[in-house]
Amino acid sequence: MPNGGTLMIRSMVKNNSIVIDFQDTGIGIAATDLSKIFDPLNTTNNKGTSLSLAVSYRIIKKLNGTMAVESELNKGTKFLITLPYFASRDDAVAENRPEKP
Repeated sequence: MPNGGTLMIRSMVKNNSIVIDFQDTGIGIAATDLSKIFDPLNTTNNKGTSLSLAVSYRIIKKLNGTMAVESELNKGTKFLITLPYFASRDDAVAENRPEKP
């Protein structure tokens, strides 16, 4: 947030998932840019490569999670990350184990 603002991070367990909510009061993202923000090398900033959101999105998808964004210009942006929750390591291993023929 180049012009200042507030960042709030919340996490919770909901419906067998871990939900992480990042919300800021920054400048927001234009509606025309929202559909492209997870694309590699897509940027409105001339100072970087804009890989961080694309890499984050791919990692979260690989973990069977989701990453969504909501934004409004001059009001802020909200990212919502949802990841599967496992009570134990054994549950996680069982969930990812291929079925036997």
